[in-house]
Amino acid sequence: MTASVRHLITKYGEGGHWWAEAWVQVDLFGASWCLWRRRICIDGVLGHASEIARAHPST
Repeated sequence: MTASVRHLITKYGEGGHWWAEAWVQVDLFGASWCLWRRRICIDGVLGHASEIARAHPST
């Protein structure tokens, strides 16, 4: 039996905004559960929305 608890974080551009998302994931008995999840807008941290649109034209 293998078990693990991980804290994961990612950032991505979506809908003309930058988002950061973090969660705690538990893997046990071949299944995964998300115990906690938080998503925040980080536009002011990384740059202006027009810069995001140029960097990610598909959003």
